[in-house]
Formats: sequence, structure tokens, C-alpha cells
Amino acid sequence: MYHNFGETAGANALYVKAYSLRDHASEREKFDIESNYETDVTGNLEDATRVFREWLSSYPRDDVALANLALV
Repeated sequence: MYHNFGETAGANALYVKAYSLRDHASEREKFDIESNYETDVTGNLEDATRVFREWLSSYPRDDVALANLALV
């Protein structure tokens, strides 16, 4: 929600928290958390691309991963 309103500091704080707790998430949620962390917090688009490709390998019909990979 913060991200949608352009409040990047609030969004990034929640991405960092989610990233630290990702071991408690499902596999698909882990991909989502890690990709958001790499894209928005670290800005490392190469790692984000890697995550999106791994995500699509595990979930080939996932439109979220495909759309976000296209944006990167």
C-alpha cells in the first residue's frame, strides 16, 4: 500500500521486515518477498531478474512474476 502511494520509505521498511521473516513464508511468497526486496530496497535488478526467472521456473503460469520480469 505504501508503494502505491509513493511512500517509498514506508514500503522499504516493510520490505526489509518481510525479507527478514521470509523463512516463515510459502515458496511462492518467498519469491515475491525477495523480488520486491531486490527491486525496491537494494535496487539490484540483476538479482531481481534472477529471482523472477527462478519464480517462473517453479510457477510457469504466474502472471505476477512474468509481468514484473517484463518491467525489469
